[in-house]
Amino acid sequence: MYYRPCPYCGAHLDPGEPCDCLEKKKENNKNILAAYRSGRDGQMEMKLEELLNAGH
Repeated sequence: MYYRPCPYCGAHLDPGEPCDCLEKKKENNKNILAAYRSGRDGQMEMKLEELLNAGH
């Protein structure tokens, strides 16, 4: 069976099948950045209160 590897993640793709690894990586990075904010002193802080309250 013929396949081609994704040049970014190495997944084995069928002919014509697109890989969504870059889209998934962008979405993951967006989610990670949404969990942080800049504090009063300019340092990065986690939004723990918001994350904990979002689960309830």
